[in-house]
Amino acid sequence: MLERPGACSGARFGRTARARARIVRLAVSCWDSDLGGDSVAQDSGKILVGDIGGTKTQFGVYETSGGQLALKHVQRYDSKAAGSFQELVKKFLSDAGISSVEAACFGVPGPVNKGTVKVTNLPWVLSERELKADLGIGKIRLVNDLVAYT
Repeated sequence: MLERPGACSGARFGRTARARARIVRLAVSCWDSDLGGDSVAQDSGKILVGDIGGTKTQFGVYETSGGQLALKHVQRYDSKAAGSFQELVKKFLSDAGISSVEAACFGVPGPVNKGTVKVTNLPWVLSERELKADLGIGKIRLVNDLVAYT
């Protein structure tokens, strides 16, 4: 069973704030790359961002309008409780009440080679092409998490 995150307590605030900052940096990094593109940048839409980790995966969804990004929802899940990454994405979108997004960018632990990565510490092999087909998202980027957050 996938866990929903608990309320943010004072003792956990530092960790939660750092995790949220990672999502923001990832979104900006992806937005500045070709993921933002003219179609997403000029129209209103939603961008899904994910920080994949060996123990926790955090997702954020941004709304775009007039070239601006606005964070609308953030949620964290136990990575190892999911059978697949696609299961986590679908759970997040369902929990957030989001039916579709125009683009997605995921920071992953491990080297990304030609749009594919074997995720460190998890039994997942992710492919941009397969994720697009499985999730019905038009634009997807996988980026090494160290590159994305620097």
